[in-house]
Amino acid sequence: DDPTVQLRMSPVPPTIDAAAIQRFVRRFANPAMAAAVELHFGQASLHLSPAAYGDFLRARRFGSQLRPTVRAHALAKIAEQQLAGAAIDRPEPATVALVAGRPQVVSATPGVRYAPHDIAVALMRAITSRDRSARVRATPAKAAFTDADAAALGIQRRLASFTVPLQRGTGGDALASAVQHLDGTVLKPRQALSLRGLLGPTTPAGAGGDALATALFNSAWLGGLQVTAHATGRSYTGETPVGRDASLRHGQDLSFTDDTRYGVLVQVAASLATVTHDGSLTVTLWSTPQWTIRSTHGERTNVVAAGRDVRRDKGCTPSD
Repeated sequence: DDPTVQLRMSPVPPTIDAAAIQRFVRRFANPAMAAAVELHFGQASLHLSPAAYGDFLRARRFGSQLRPTVRAHALAKIAEQQLAGAAIDRPEPATVALVAGRPQVVSATPGVRYAPHDIAVALMRAITSRDRSARVRATPAKAAFTDADAAALGIQRRLASFTVPLQRGTGGDALASAVQHLDGTVLKPRQALSLRGLLGPTTPAGAGGDALATALFNSAWLGGLQVTAHATGRSYTGETPVGRDASLRHGQDLSFTDDTRYGVLVQVAASLATVTHDGSLTVTLWSTPQWTIRSTHGERTNVVAAGRDVRRDKGCTPSD
């Protein structure tokens, strides 16, 4: 009738007692967080403060003792982010580039990689060393994208090309930087290219940006590639076929996708305009052509004569 049972209880001492915890704090935890460390990756060095690596340290029980461990993959991710662009002899993947005016495979080169486990081991050595530094062990590595992969892209012939004029004073350093950044870009099948995504904050503004977008758009259009973002200017200059100008103004973008089974190499050549001379910009796409493209437009209909808008605000400039 009584649904309760009295269980016998006996004291059990903790596996990890206060003395073990104090020992771990004194021998490892306090020294670990005392100062920054330096990890050396070949010729590059990575400075890590305790705030940067502290969250990756853990304590694990071994018998009646605590031993430190490291979240190796999380630490490796931080190291990769901070070493982006550093010269640490990474493997260089194969690619395709123009050599003597023709596309050729540029061979991959081997390098080294730094495994997450080895980065974690180096951190532990740095923490316990007198100079708070350690060298990370490098492992020989081959490039993931091989010469055979690059050859399989089938980049062999000119796909399409388009040239736009550059009026005097157009572009400047921003356009020159964008041309250098875009030239040599290789797209793999099904990969997209966005001008703003590629150039980021260095995307040229004004007429220079419009010229680059127009040349790239027409090359993709005449190459039969899938244009996924395209905006035209607010007025038509007559320098391109109707409807085939492009603009990057007001945050607009120009992008296209390589929707073929071949790769695409982007070549950009520019004779930049100066204050006294006009220039030109040419974008050429290389791949394996699959179609013959002809682009035409119909006659103009419902043409409305331009009106005249007179403004007298401060700073206004005349525009046709």
